[in-house]
Amino acid sequence: MRGATDDKPGRPGWGYIAAVAVLLLFYALRYEAAWYSYPFGGHSDEIFIVGPAFRVASTGDLHPHFLNYPTLNCYALAAVFRVIDAGSRLIGGAGFLPEAPTPDHFVVGRYMIMLLSGLTLLAVAEFGRRLVGPVAGVLAAAFLVISPLFTKYSFIVSVNPAMALWATASGVIAATLLRRRSRLLYVLGGVFVGLTVGSKYIGVTAAAPIVLAHFLGGSEAGPRRVRDLLLCLALIPITFLATMPYAVLDHGAFWETMAQVRELQDSANYPGHHADSSTSHAEYVAAMLKGGYLLWPMVLAGVGAAWLLITDWRRALVLVAHPLLLFALVGGYRTYWLRNLLGLLPFLALLSACGWVGLAALLRRGLG
Repeated sequence: MRGATDDKPGRPGWGYIAAVAVLLLFYALRYEAAWYSYPFGGHSDEIFIVGPAFRVASTGDLHPHFLNYPTLNCYALAAVFRVIDAGSRLIGGAGFLPEAPTPDHFVVGRYMIMLLSGLTLLAVAEFGRRLVGPVAGVLAAAFLVISPLFTKYSFIVSVNPAMALWATASGVIAATLLRRRSRLLYVLGGVFVGLTVGSKYIGVTAAAPIVLAHFLGGSEAGPRRVRDLLLCLALIPITFLATMPYAVLDHGAFWETMAQVRELQDSANYPGHHADSSTSHAEYVAAMLKGGYLLWPMVLAGVGAAWLLITDWRRALVLVAHPLLLFALVGGYRTYWLRNLLGLLPFLALLSACGWVGLAALLRRGLG
């Protein structure tokens, strides 16, 4: 299982330095983007997170009264609002929780999203380092940072950047499980997948790489490892419910909301965002090529998938499982929104990096 590596993954070295350099460049270019449209109320989707978060922070009522999205991001932003409010009052200020959200609350939310997006760059670099090698890791971060879809949503308050982060963290665990096993890895894997689902319901597909890595990696087997996998799977709903308690506490409203969301996903009420047929896979591909991911990195991703399948099919399956399942899931609905694919972008970026590494390996072999 060493055939697909470009270097020893156990020695971070320069790879971490290069990944941090990509991160610093990302923040340098994105910093002022948090103020776009100021003092306008923000992107059309932002109020559905900023509004409930503000209400939770100002009233102390943890019920968001909006269950279309899981509440992990709402609670995280509400906690940030409370900390800023307490800090302001501590120094004699007026606080940060007036009667209604202000543009400043949207800016704070955007900075939180920028932080999560930056962490995703580091996570995909680590994912690549553990799965293939440090060159692939740094290249994956670079391909992700130039993605138009990642760029657009790296400073907009939405649930998708958090989903991308936690799905990538789950990928890091899966890549590690291919090499070694420990109960802590399974615990972290379950928590990370649970946080992915707690960010966006469709994030359940992030469990696939971990399950595959369990069966494909290493030689350790027996009842203990089965128990570890079951513990991992059990932690997914536990973590989800810890971040989305009103799925149980107000289960009637939750399931009613889920039915409404399912109905909207198959409706024709969104001009320009619904397919003529009952599925939208073709529309997602066209939209991704038009404004989600550049064509030449997409071609490299295909090369990378082929190279991994030839050199180490186990790692290939672990890498493509989540993006393929997520694409199949969201494309199964009639309506399509490109942001739904943000959660697979880090995996696609790593495939592009594998394509680069594979072509370089072929070139070296040809010249040698």
